Amino acid sequence: MTVRHADRHLASARAFVASALGLAASLGVVGACFYKRPPNQGELLGRPFALAMAPAIVAIAIAALALLLFGPRIERASRRAPRLLLDFALFVGALLFAHHILEHGLGGVPRIQDEIAYDLLARRFSIGTPLPRSPPLGEFFVARFMIDDGHAYPLFQPGFPAFLAIFRVIGATSWGPSAAVALLVVSASRLAERLYGRVTSLLAAALVVASGFVEVIGSTFFAHAFAAALACLSVEQLMLALETSKRAGTERRRAWVPAAIGGLAAGWLFFARLPAAAAVGPAVLLAAAAGSLEFASFRSVAVRREALLPLAVFAGCALVGVSAQLLWDAIATGNPLVLPQDRYFDLTEPVKSCHRVGFGDGIGCPREHRWEVQPGPYTLRRAVDVTFTRFSVLRDDAWGTPWPFLVLPAFFVRRLTLKDAIALLATIGPFALYFGFYYHANQYGARLYGDAMGALSVTIAASATAPLTELAEQADAARLWPRLGELAARALPSLGLAVLLFVVNDEIAIDLPERVAGLAKMMGTSTIADRLDAEKIHHAVVFVARCGGDDFDRADVHYGWASIANDPRIERGDRIVARDFGAAHDAQLTALYPDRRQVRVDCGGNLLQELPQTPRPGFLHEEWEAKYPPLHRDGCYGKLVGDYGASNGGLMDLQCEREGGSLSARQYVPTSGAYAIRGRFRAGSPALFALYVDGNAVDPPIDARGRAGFFDWSASSARALSAGQHVFEVRLVSNGNAPAGTKTHLGVDYFELERQGP
Repeated sequence: MTVRHADRHLASARAFVASALGLAASLGVVGACFYKRPPNQGELLGRPFALAMAPAIVAIAIAALALLLFGPRIERASRRAPRLLLDFALFVGALLFAHHILEHGLGGVPRIQDEIAYDLLARRFSIGTPLPRSPPLGEFFVARFMIDDGHAYPLFQPGFPAFLAIFRVIGATSWGPSAAVALLVVSASRLAERLYGRVTSLLAAALVVASGFVEVIGSTFFAHAFAAALACLSVEQLMLALETSKRAGTERRRAWVPAAIGGLAAGWLFFARLPAAAAVGPAVLLAAAAGSLEFASFRSVAVRREALLPLAVFAGCALVGVSAQLLWDAIATGNPLVLPQDRYFDLTEPVKSCHRVGFGDGIGCPREHRWEVQPGPYTLRRAVDVTFTRFSVLRDDAWGTPWPFLVLPAFFVRRLTLKDAIALLATIGPFALYFGFYYHANQYGARLYGDAMGALSVTIAASATAPLTELAEQADAARLWPRLGELAARALPSLGLAVLLFVVNDEIAIDLPERVAGLAKMMGTSTIADRLDAEKIHHAVVFVARCGGDDFDRADVHYGWASIANDPRIERGDRIVARDFGAAHDAQLTALYPDRRQVRVDCGGNLLQELPQTPRPGFLHEEWEAKYPPLHRDGCYGKLVGDYGASNGGLMDLQCEREGGSLSARQYVPTSGAYAIRGRFRAGSPALFALYVDGNAVDPPIDARGRAGFFDWSASSARALSAGQHVFEVRLVSNGNAPAGTKTHLGVDYFELERQGP
């Protein structure tokens, strides 16, 4: 053996010792610090734990050591499997796993208002009418986050419901959210391979699958998993297109295919979830800018143009999604630059444009997010506080333990490259965006960070595997002399890999089954539809009692859950599930469907009573709490409040900031005729108001001056109203010279219309 060979073997032996020390340290830390104390046992590592986890520990030790010593060989061997075959295997496996959680943990139905709105829009897409005209009595079917202004539509963007609709059309409704999770697993794995190789891609896929946070949030009808998948896919396909553009000859011309796929993914992301599109934007722009600079250095003008063409294709395809969103806005709100969410919150909140990113006054919607919005402006200090809180939640919830996040320092062990910068931007983007979003402080955990889980899994996987692979690829073993710094460089990645493999095993084998069982226990209640079947209620109008308890303003939340029993074409369903506003108001719907059975049920769908089908001809009773959200408001805000002295226990408190301020609502009249109009109000301020019908004032004014409590009002003469929709508007005429900044109040209980003559 030559001296040179002896030195090489000696250096390799020293490197092996360093590797073994690092691996031993990693397993020791995992065993001593990470794993939970066994129940009813005083020691951390008791016999039951050792027996249960022994196979996992052995597998982790073998995997960590093998990758540390033979990283390049394992990487080359793993690449022999075709990428499309791997995608198929990952997609099917993740799909089945996520669907198990959706069905066994969450019941396969939407349960939160956001989910219900997404599902409703998906059902409407599936029948080809995503923006239907409002039904005649739309107030009976308005759940939270719904707008009724001639069209009936939710405030959420339509990109994710359009995806869910595909599964509704093929009769596999509950597989839609599961497919979004599977798509996230595949796209995150592809992005990891594009940046760091096959081994990292496998670990990234395992991290996504094993994340209870991803599985639970993604297995609901929320859009976060779908958005994270599109973000990863758009970046990965753009980078593939740029790499293909660098090749010679005919191969370069194929770059337009991944460019088109990536652009369509980016456009769909814009159409599905604008915040996620904005968050991934910097990563996309960096990749595009780097590619443009590199292609600009090509000597041949023809080659330069051919190489730059994929960027144009990517941008053009992305504009398809942008155009679709602008068209949706134009049809829904009448303005391509006004999102439905902006229209909704401007109608329902006392502060205009409250639901936006930024700092200062007027940030935050105090009605919808009463727990998050604090007095005073939304400040940088407040953003820091809530970011720390929410990230703390994510740190403990993403994988059930903070250990994966502690692996991240290993990402910076080696020299960072452009690909690292792209990965970091894609990861940090959602965190940076939500830093300036007050709703980031919501009380429901860190679900907004679901947008980042694909790129975050890639970065964490790279933190463990990329340093190992890079160190192992250094051919000169003498450079790996195990001094303190190099020992740390080897021990840290070894620790990271061991921790991540341990976390994946623990999450899939123990934590996720426990979480699914807990969800099933918590959400095992039968749906309204199941109860209606049990009660044998068919071909009926079903009024769901107000279920808000003392919180009158939240009563429609409970109706939202009941509304999933409705057919997307409400009038065609076997049962028409409607909101209950009291017998007098409900009589309008009874009259509209005289051939149907009429029943009232409680929040669980249990039959309370049969209703008589004897509505009073020519008489309409309109509870104004039913008119929320209003059709339009300008200078006045309507707040729903409970009041035992009011008809049906509640009213709309009109709060006007200036004279001339108004609030309007739609009113359906079934039969043409001359109608007497009267109303009941609760005096709040000594002021003069007026009722306008279709823009024309009704005499006399509504005079609240010198009054206290409830009072009645009647129009001086009947008004001719044609059959169809009309606009009723309450306007502040005079506030009695109240000081500037004073709000003028009037409680609107109800209006009644009675047709004169036969």
